[in-house]
Amino acid sequence: MCRQTARKPKKLYLVYASYPYSEDPAKTTEEIRVWARGILEKFNDLVLLVPHFVFDSVWDLPAGYTHPEIAVQELELIKRVDIFVYNPKRISSGVRWEMAYAEHIGVPILTMEELSNGKRP
Repeated sequence: MCRQTARKPKKLYLVYASYPYSEDPAKTTEEIRVWARGILEKFNDLVLLVPHFVFDSVWDLPAGYTHPEIAVQELELIKRVDIFVYNPKRISSGVRWEMAYAEHIGVPILTMEELSNGKRP
């Protein structure tokens, strides 16, 4: 059994992890994958929704594609999460757009560093 799944958390937080995509899909997808794996190895109270994996890898979108057709689906995910997380050093127009929506509907917003340091709403 995976060490991470062997521990039982008191509460699970559903987290939307916003990260740039269109500038370089392969590179940014790998960056967020490394971060996601690291945080899931450290904490057992998080369920990550990463748009790169939920949408982009399924559809194999080309570089520069801004995915307007799936924007409504991304908003629907943001409505349902407990935490919206982003990296302030890696902000794109898409990240800004998603973060503005999360703020507008009252979803708690944390940086990836805060979440990695154990901060919760």
